[in-house]
Amino acid sequence: MEAFTTTLLLLACSPPYTQVGDRCLFIDNVLSGNWTELTAVCQDLGGELVDLHDANLLAYIVEHLYETGRSDVSYWVGATDQAVEGQWNWLTGAPVHMNTPLWGDLKDGVQQPTGGAKENCAVLLKEDYYFMHDAPCSNPHSLICQQTPDSLLQDPALSTTRGRPSVECPHPYEVIGGRCLFVNVPSSGTWEEQRRFCELLHGGHMIKLDDANVLGALFDYLHAHDLTSSYVYIGGSDSKKEGDWRWLDGTPVRMGTPFWGAQGSSPQEPQGGTSQNCSSLINTDHFFLHDLECDSLVGVICEH
Repeated sequence: MEAFTTTLLLLACSPPYTQVGDRCLFIDNVLSGNWTELTAVCQDLGGELVDLHDANLLAYIVEHLYETGRSDVSYWVGATDQAVEGQWNWLTGAPVHMNTPLWGDLKDGVQQPTGGAKENCAVLLKEDYYFMHDAPCSNPHSLICQQTPDSLLQDPALSTTRGRPSVECPHPYEVIGGRCLFVNVPSSGTWEEQRRFCELLHGGHMIKLDDANVLGALFDYLHAHDLTSSYVYIGGSDSKKEGDWRWLDGTPVRMGTPFWGAQGSSPQEPQGGTSQNCSSLINTDHFFLHDLECDSLVGVICEH
């Protein structure tokens, strides 16, 4: 599957670490322990429990788990709110981005974390397609370590959202997550009508949502501006070939976590088959991607 970030650097990972995305990781589905025990194991291996400050790394990790047959267990990651309840930080001290795109939900539809003072450590939960959940730190799970020192890692400034130069957006576009975007909500149109609308708006196009950090920035923007009452179309479709999801420029849409959602006990999206061939962010599933009937009348996010 084609990458959705900038070209990855080839890293000099030391055994037992191997390159996954832009990190040197050690993923072990046999070793099991509580969060503190496995934090110590990573330290003994010259690393630490992985952080997902770049949410795109989660896509690479999930792909790797399925490709290598390690999707049978859940995995601790290096996030905790043990110091201050509700204040989640990575082991580096950096704050954890809350809500979409990292955090999942259970059948109740309430987005994680929900465990309060009883659940202070973060886990990639097998039962929720490896979205993040809070869990009791005493639970036994497997580990994902990242190699230190940080000099082995790709410079975060090279990521698609952080490496962009400052831009000026033509009105009504705004800078959201490093992109010039316009959220047209409330509005009502079919996917094709909204596609044409974006083209007329300073020659724009429906957003190519190929960066998980931009998805997180959009979630924050929609909630901050009280724009959560509607679904919104984005520029992905499998109208030309069922199951082959493409952006308007012909590049493939990244599938799975952390882009596509799942509601309740349903399988992960897309699930609509030939009747739902257009992509949208839906407010009833934390603005994760879902497929939708292309004649549905909803809003749109345009990109310039």
